Amino acid sequence: MGALAALLAVGCGVLVAPQPGAPATDTSVARGAVLYAAHCQVCHGDREGAGGLPGAPVHGPDGHTWHHPDRWLIDVVLNGSGEIGDMMRRMMGIPPETPRMPAWRGTLSEDEVRAILALIKSWWTPEQRAIQERAR
Repeated sequence: MGALAALLAVGCGVLVAPQPGAPATDTSVARGAVLYAAHCQVCHGDREGAGGLPGAPVHGPDGHTWHHPDRWLIDVVLNGSGEIGDMMRRMMGIPPETPRMPAWRGTLSEDEVRAILALIKSWWTPEQRAIQERAR
């Protein structure tokens, strides 16, 4: 985990540190940590949601992200939350004035989104990663 520790020490802070024993490579998680800190953390907060906006999904083990397959998560990041986001917001009682998930296509590539997912997956328990893997 040397590369990740070095990147975190340079500027990402401990807020994006992975779950111990995560299966992703140091390189993908380190790249994801930099990208998450730059593009995601301001709304979604750290792995517990601390520092994020009210109503923005938490991506750590106490969140719901691990219930969704990679393809769906990548689509939401690249194309924005859309109609499914509206439905989920109503179900969760999120106030309508809460900012929506923007489309990151043109800012982030699919490879960069996959690196962010590698970081997020590193926060999940082994059981959550196994369930999410089967959701594909």
